[in-house]
Amino acid sequence: ENMIVYVEKKVLEDPAIASDESFGAVKKKFCTFREDYDDISNQIDFIICLGGDGTLLYASSLFQGTQLLFSGVG
Repeated sequence: ENMIVYVEKKVLEDPAIASDESFGAVKKKFCTFREDYDDISNQIDFIICLGGDGTLLYASSLFQGTQLLFSGVG
């Protein structure tokens, strides 16, 4: 109930997502961040990666030096 979901800003700008009208209501609930600009490492407790090894490695590179629990799905 009190979960805040952060999504990288460029993900929501993807044409497939931006043009999906049914995703619009959900999209408005996300908080966005920009790689190399926004430091949200102290606001994240848990990360879920949807993708393969590369996605997991990319997500872990965003939060180097922090102790987070990663869960890979894919």
